[in-house]
Amino acid sequence: MTRYRSYDRRVNVPSQVVKNGAPASWDQFIGEYGSCEDVEDGWDKENPFLLDRRRRNMILYNGVKASNYKVTNYALTALRISAIPSADKYAVDPNWSDLAFQARANTNPQKPGINLPAFLGEGLSIPPMLMDLPLLLCGAGKRFLKRAGRPARKPPQGLYQGASTAGKVAKGLAAARHAAAETGSQYVGAQFGWKPLVGDLMAMLDLQRSIARQLELLLRLLDGRSIRSRMILPTTSKTDTGSGIVESYMWISNATWTDVYRIKEWVTSRWAPTFVTRYLLPDLSDSEALIGLAMRLATGMTRMGLMQALWELLPWSWLFDWWFNFGRLLAGLGNSLALQLESLSFQRTSRVTRYYAVTSLPSWITSSSGGPNEFSHLRLYRKDLRPYLVLSPIPAPTLPLLTGRQCGILGGLLAQAQSTGFRR
Repeated sequence: MTRYRSYDRRVNVPSQVVKNGAPASWDQFIGEYGSCEDVEDGWDKENPFLLDRRRRNMILYNGVKASNYKVTNYALTALRISAIPSADKYAVDPNWSDLAFQARANTNPQKPGINLPAFLGEGLSIPPMLMDLPLLLCGAGKRFLKRAGRPARKPPQGLYQGASTAGKVAKGLAAARHAAAETGSQYVGAQFGWKPLVGDLMAMLDLQRSIARQLELLLRLLDGRSIRSRMILPTTSKTDTGSGIVESYMWISNATWTDVYRIKEWVTSRWAPTFVTRYLLPDLSDSEALIGLAMRLATGMTRMGLMQALWELLPWSWLFDWWFNFGRLLAGLGNSLALQLESLSFQRTSRVTRYYAVTSLPSWITSSSGGPNEFSHLRLYRKDLRPYLVLSPIPAPTLPLLTGRQCGILGGLLAQAQSTGFRR
């Protein structure tokens, strides 16, 4: 059942002015108000939820310019009538189906800390990498010393100037092709060699913690309790600035304002044991079997872990995953303990605060109260992602907007291929 609630904590502050002997008054609402919409379907479920909260603070000015020109509890006109900025100005909804499968894979509590079969398979490339490292460092050092110690040459004169320039251009092109091929080779090697190796070694150092985490998972499942997991998405931070006239009715005042936006997003999942899980788990008294199962889960020594390792070791599987997400599908289907995904929800917290700085006030303003001149909007949003797993049983092919890393990899491969073509 959906329910809707609202609240209003604003305070009504009447304002009174006298302009050229003509009195006027109006109401000013200062404070916070908002609404909440949710689904009442059990306190232990991640139900859809929406909270919208807005707040308006203003400085109230008092002063007398003359007997027929004065203000009492007067707020600047632009602040009184302008709208509060929206917190969702920079919020962009993701591809819900793609996010659902990504979150299912990343928040799976059975996800290994390191896939040991894939690490051992990729370890075959470690000896050549280590053998090439001294040669790479020596080559870079020789080139640096050669350039540093080379004396300056005099520019060619006379008839030989044209031929010398053409030769330099040809050598420059050849050197550029060689440098592009070498740079591309080193970049690709770093992305698929050194970077994964360092990541796997760091995961190996954290292996004891991964085993302890999996053991704690098994103990919770034996106790019949569910497992909650979270995937944090990138945070968005933006700042907008502006300036202009904020008061022109009683006097002329200028102000600058700053809008600070901050958007946090995450996905929360809840996994619960099924009746099959109890038969797959060893007895609580068998500590040796429990530790062995925790070690296999932490190192990826399961059936789905072996399938993921096999896919990662296939040539060009990384490029295939950019469009067809098959690796993410394997990671999402991994369920060695037959757990049930009870909930999968996306949550977003959007906040914006506008700060006003008044740069000019008339000298006859004698006092002020309240404040500061500040607006804010907070919006909390929760969405159920499980229907997207049902509507699309497999991740749909996507045309990715290539990231900087992906563009760098493709550029490195193209540079190597182009240089090879020139040499032929």
